[in-house]
Amino acid sequence: MPAKRLGNEVQKFTPDVRKSKHVQFALAVHQAVTEVNYVRFFRLARCGDCLPVCLMHRYFGQVRGQALVRMAAAFAGHPRKEVQVRSLLSLVS
Repeated sequence: MPAKRLGNEVQKFTPDVRKSKHVQFALAVHQAVTEVNYVRFFRLARCGDCLPVCLMHRYFGQVRGQALVRMAAAFAGHPRKEVQVRSLLSLVS
C-alpha cells in the first residue's frame, strides 16, 4: 500500500488505536520497507513481539535482497569491480 494511502487510512483510526504500540510498530515496519531501510527493518524484527515478527517474515527475502544490492554497490565502489558474493551473503544472513 502506498505510504500516502496508508497515512489516510491511519487517520481514520481513533486516537487510542493510532497511538497503540501495535499500530506504531506496524507503521515503523511499513516505513522501513518503503524506505528500503534494511537495518531498521531487522532491528524492528529483533525487538518485536512474536506475531508481528512472524508477519514480517514474509518480507525477509525481499529486504535481504535489497540489502545485498545496496551492499554490493557500496563495497564495489565501481560498477566493474568484483565483490565476493560469499562475503556479502554472510552480512545479510
